[in-house]
Amino acid sequence: VGTIGGWAQAGGHNPLSREYGMQADNIVEFEVVLADGTFVKASECSNPDLFWALRGGGGSTFGIVTAATVKVYPTPPMA
Repeated sequence: VGTIGGWAQAGGHNPLSREYGMQADNIVEFEVVLADGTFVKASECSNPDLFWALRGGGGSTFGIVTAATVKVYPTPPMA
């Protein structure tokens, strides 16, 4: 629940960022409730400006993120 908040929306640096990108790069879609109560989905194809802003491109509050779809990767082998 907590990772999609400020951490992911502000970039989301992590130990595997060099290999897989920052967390914000791996978000595929947001589900958002806007200030007027409207529920929308934001992705590269649907509401792309909102999607860009929620991934760290804007410096404001654009709505309440209720869910996010993220890319996942296999667990790397442990050294």
